Amino acid sequence: MNEPPISADGLNKLYDAGEDANVDIVFVHGLMGHPRDTWEAVNPSDPSEMIYWPKELLPITVPESRVFAFGYPTGFATFYPIITDPIAHMTIDNDSTSLIVKLGTIRRETHTESRPIFFITHSLGGLVCANVLSSHHGSDAQSQGVVNHTRGVIFLGTPFQGSSKVTWAKMAEKFLGLFSNSNNQTINDLDKDSSKLKQISTDFHMFLRERYASRHPKPIQVACFYETMSTTKKLGPLRKDLGQIVTAESATLTRYKAIPINANHCAMCKFPDNETTGYIDVTGMLKVMISNLDKDVNVEDFYDSSPHNVRNLRSMEFESISNCSSFSGRIVRAPSHHFSQTTPSRETTPPDDSSLEGFDEVNPPQVVPSTTTADPAPVSRDNFDNGPQSTTKTGPPSWNTEKAVRQLASRTKASSRNSVHYSHNNLPRSNSHPYNTLPFKDSLRLLEIQPGTRNTPIAARIHLTRIGEQPTYEALSYVWGHEKLHDPKPIVTLDEKEVEVTPNLFHALERIRLQDRSKLIWVDMLCINQSDDTEKGQQVQLMSRIYKMASRVLVWLGRDDTGTSKEAFTLVCEAVNYYSQSAKANFTSSGHTFTVTTPETFPDVDSPRWGSLERLFDLDWFWRVWVIQEIALSVAASLMWGDSEIEWAWVGLAAAYIRINLYGIFEHYFMPGIFNVYFMYRISIAADTVVEPASLSFLRLLAMTQQYGASNDRDRVYGLLGLPSTNSNPDGSPFIVPYYKLCVPHVYKEVALKIIEAERGLSLFSSVQHDLGQHDPSQHDPSCCSDSSQGSWSWVPMWNKVFTKSLLSGDDTQCHKADGGIPRDLTVLDDCLMVRGLDAGRVIEILQVMKDTDFRVIRNHSANNSAWQYNDQVLHTLLHASEDKTLLPWTLSAGKNWYGLLVEDEETHLADFVAWLVARLDLSISGTSLESKVEIDSNKNQRDDFLSCPPAISKYAAFLTKSGNPGPSVDKQTHVLDPALRSLAERGDAERFAEAAKSASTGRRLFFAEDGRLGLGPAAVEKGDRLCILFGGTVPFILRPEGQYWRLIGECYMKTVMNGEGVEKYKDGKVEAMIFVIR
Repeated sequence: MNEPPISADGLNKLYDAGEDANVDIVFVHGLMGHPRDTWEAVNPSDPSEMIYWPKELLPITVPESRVFAFGYPTGFATFYPIITDPIAHMTIDNDSTSLIVKLGTIRRETHTESRPIFFITHSLGGLVCANVLSSHHGSDAQSQGVVNHTRGVIFLGTPFQGSSKVTWAKMAEKFLGLFSNSNNQTINDLDKDSSKLKQISTDFHMFLRERYASRHPKPIQVACFYETMSTTKKLGPLRKDLGQIVTAESATLTRYKAIPINANHCAMCKFPDNETTGYIDVTGMLKVMISNLDKDVNVEDFYDSSPHNVRNLRSMEFESISNCSSFSGRIVRAPSHHFSQTTPSRETTPPDDSSLEGFDEVNPPQVVPSTTTADPAPVSRDNFDNGPQSTTKTGPPSWNTEKAVRQLASRTKASSRNSVHYSHNNLPRSNSHPYNTLPFKDSLRLLEIQPGTRNTPIAARIHLTRIGEQPTYEALSYVWGHEKLHDPKPIVTLDEKEVEVTPNLFHALERIRLQDRSKLIWVDMLCINQSDDTEKGQQVQLMSRIYKMASRVLVWLGRDDTGTSKEAFTLVCEAVNYYSQSAKANFTSSGHTFTVTTPETFPDVDSPRWGSLERLFDLDWFWRVWVIQEIALSVAASLMWGDSEIEWAWVGLAAAYIRINLYGIFEHYFMPGIFNVYFMYRISIAADTVVEPASLSFLRLLAMTQQYGASNDRDRVYGLLGLPSTNSNPDGSPFIVPYYKLCVPHVYKEVALKIIEAERGLSLFSSVQHDLGQHDPSQHDPSCCSDSSQGSWSWVPMWNKVFTKSLLSGDDTQCHKADGGIPRDLTVLDDCLMVRGLDAGRVIEILQVMKDTDFRVIRNHSANNSAWQYNDQVLHTLLHASEDKTLLPWTLSAGKNWYGLLVEDEETHLADFVAWLVARLDLSISGTSLESKVEIDSNKNQRDDFLSCPPAISKYAAFLTKSGNPGPSVDKQTHVLDPALRSLAERGDAERFAEAAKSASTGRRLFFAEDGRLGLGPAAVEKGDRLCILFGGTVPFILRPEGQYWRLIGECYMKTVMNGEGVEKYKDGKVEAMIFVIR
C-alpha cells in the first residue's frame, strides 16, 4: 500500500509507534517552506536520493513517539503584510489557529490528549509556534490542552528579537534577498509592518515566565539554535552573500543559551544521517527534554547565566558543541569567530599582545612524550581526558591543552645548547638525526614547540602518532625560502639534537611559538625525514589528510620588512566589506585588532593604494605549488605577514571580487599573483558558500598550476595529489603513487599516460609547450635516465615549463568543437602515440611572438608594436580573404572572453575589440570614457609611430563598420575616428578585450595557412608545419613531420575550423583520415 503524499497544507503524520508512543513531536517549517522539502537533505552516498530525517531517522533515535509535520501556505504576506503575493489573504494568526486546531483534533480522536508535545521549528515557523502557545488560538478546551501539554520547543534559526544591529526590517530584507527578487524600495516600510512579529516575541517571553512561575502546567523547556555560516544566493558564477539571516543574538530568547549549528540558514535543519553533528545536537537536546518529563525541571538550567554549560545539559546523550563537536571519533569545527566570547584565544604572539581575538584552540589529547631522543612512543586520543571543563560566563574554559602541555614540558629535559642560534661550517656537528623509520604507512610525526619568547633559542620535541589517533594540532604552511650556500643556517633543538632549518622556517617558528605553553604543530621540514625518499613518497600520500585534520592552518608569508602588511590587509578588508553585504572583515597587527569600515567608494583602478596588494600577491608563498593543497584543504586558516594576521577567507574573497569586478587594475599594476590567489580560493573549502564548488580533472589542476614554483620538479605533480579531482580514486588513494627516485621526465611521462587512460579526449595535448626554436621539450638528466629515448616524447607536457596559457575554455562543458564530435582514436605504442585525424594544411607564414605589453591599453608603447599591426599584411590579407569582421578579434582572443569562457555575446566582444583598437592607438572619442587620458609624448618620432599605419587602419575600420566609404576612417591631422567606428567603440570596454587577448595571445604568434586562413599558434610554430585536426581534440594542433613520425608542437586556434568545419568532408566521405604516429 502506497503511503499518502506529504500535503503542503495540513498536519502530516510521518510515524506512529502506536501504544508504545509516549510523546508527540511536531515539525513546523518557516517562510516559503514545505513540510517535507524544508527538512530533506541529499544523501551523501547517493546524490539522487533525499533523506527526510523526521520520518526516516528520528523514529530510530526516538522510537516511542508519534511524529507530525505541519504544512501551511506561507509567503511574505504571512509575516510582512506590506508585501503582496498570491497568498496575501493568509496571516500568521490563521496559520497558528490551523496548527492548534488540527493538532488538538487528532489528539482528541486518538484519545491522546494528555500526551506531552514537543515542537521542532525552523526560521519564522518558530514564531507560528510561539504564537500558538502565547496567544491561545482557538481558546477552547481542546486547544488549551495542546498548550498545557507542550513540554518543549526547539527553535532552529527563529528571529526572536531585533537589535541595534539586526532590526526586524533588516531581517526582512535578508529574507527577501533569499527568497525573492523584490526591490529594496519596500524595505523602509517593513519595520512598522513587523509589529505582529515583535508582539509575538514579547508575548512569548512573558508566557514562558508565567509558565515557569506558576509551575502548573509544567514549565516549557526551550533550546535556541543559530546558524554559524552565511547564506548565499546563486547569481551566475558567483553567489550573493546574504550573511547570517538570523544572528545568534536574534535567534536566542533572552537569558537562554545560544547553541550553534555549523550550517547556513537553509541548511541548518537538513540532516543526511544520524552522524551529522547538527542531528546529534538537535536530537540530543530533544532526548534530554524527554528525559526530564518526570522530573521537576529547573528551567534555569537552560539559561545562559547558569554555571552549567551546554555540555552539562546534554552530557547524557552527546558531546560538546561549545567550539567543536566530537562524536564517534570525528571532530567537526565551527567557524572560530562565532565563539570569541567562550573560547580561549590562539596566541601567536606573547600573551601581553591582545592579537588574534576570536581564534580558538580545541583541546588536544594528553600527549605523553617519549623518554628517548628519537621518535617517541605513539600518541593517541586514548591518552588523554576528553572535553573542556565547565565554564562560566565570566571566563574562558580551562582546556586540557594546558594540562597536556605542562606534562610535556615537565618531562622534557632542558637543552644544554639553547644559546646556539646558528650553525657554522667550522663548528662540530652531529651526524645523527632525530628520526627513526616510521612503523606504519599511516604514521606521522607532530612537533611540540616548547614555550619561549622572541629572540630566544627554539626547542622542540617530536611525537609519533597515527592517522585517526592523532591529538589536536595545527599545521604550518610556508615556503622553504632562498638560501645562500655559505651563509650560516639557523638551528632548532629537536629532541636535544641540533637541526638546521631554513631562515624562513626559523622566523615562522619564532612567530607562532607561545610564551606560556607549548604548541603542537605539523611542519613538513621537521616532521618528515627529508633524507629518506621512500618516507617522503609515503608522507606525500598522507598530506591531504594531514592538512584536513589540522584544527587550523597557520600560513607564514614571511617578514614584513617594508611595513606593507597593514596597508594591504586594510585594502583586502575594504574590498570584502564593500562587495559583501554582511561581511565584517578585519585583521590584527602587533597585538591590536583593526576593524575596517565599509568604504562608500572604492579606490580608482590607478590608485597608488593598489601597490600594497601588488606587493602582497607577489610574495613567494602565493607562487609555490605545495601551498595549494595546504590552504585549499584547511577547515580554518590565517595568514601571517610579519606581525599582522588575517583570515585566509578574507584574502581569497577579496581576490575573487577584484578578479571579477576590477580587471582594469591589471592595466596599471602588475598583479599576476592575484590569479593564483583566486584559483586557490576557488577550490578551497573556504569558498564553498560563496562560489560554485570547482570540479576539476587532475589534468586541469596541472594545467592551471603550471605557473607555480617547486624546488623539486617532481612536486609539480606530487604536490597536487592531495587535492580532490574528478579522477580521484574512490578508495582515497592518489592518482599516481609518488616515487621520488624516478627522474623528472619519466614522472611526467607516467602522469601523461595515466591521464590518457583517464580522459576521453586530447586535452592533454593542449598542455604541450616547447621552447622557441627547440624541438625537445624535456630536460636531459643522464643521472636518472639511462635510456637514450628520454626527453624525446613531444606529446608529454613538461610541467616545469610554462610559456603561455591554454586555449581551452575555462568551462569543460562549454568548449570548442574542432573535431566535430568525432571520438578519440588513440593507441599507445612503446614511446609513441598513434592518433587518427586530418591534415588541414601547411603553415606558409608566421608573424612575430606577441607580448602582454602589446595589448596594454595604457599608451606608453609605440603603436607599431601593437599586436595586430606587426605588418600591413595581416589587415590587407583579412580584407581580401574574409568577409568575417570578427575574424581578427576572435583570433587574438581565441574566441574567449576576459573570464576565459567562450564568447557568447558576439556584438559586445566586437565592440570591446574596437574600443581596445581605439584606446591602443590613442584615438580621441570626444565626450566618452575612451577619450585619451594620457598625452602622447610630444616627441615627433613617437607621434609618427602612432600615425604610421593609417591606410591599413582606415580600410579595416571601414571593414568593421561596413560603411563602404572609401575615405579614411581615421583623420590623420585631427587623429579622431569617424562617426561610424566611434559608435561601435563607445559601446565597448577596451580593458575587457585587452584582458581576453593577453590571456590567449601572449607567448603565441599569428600564422597563415596555405589557403590564406589566419590562425593563432604556439611560439615554436615554423613554416612548413602542418595544421592538423585530431579526432577527440576540441582544438586543432600544429604537428611537424619528421620522416615517418610526427612531433607535436602545440595547440592552435583557427576560427574557420573551430566548430567542426574542418571535418565536414570527412563526415561526407570525401576525404580519408590518416594516422599520425607522434613521438
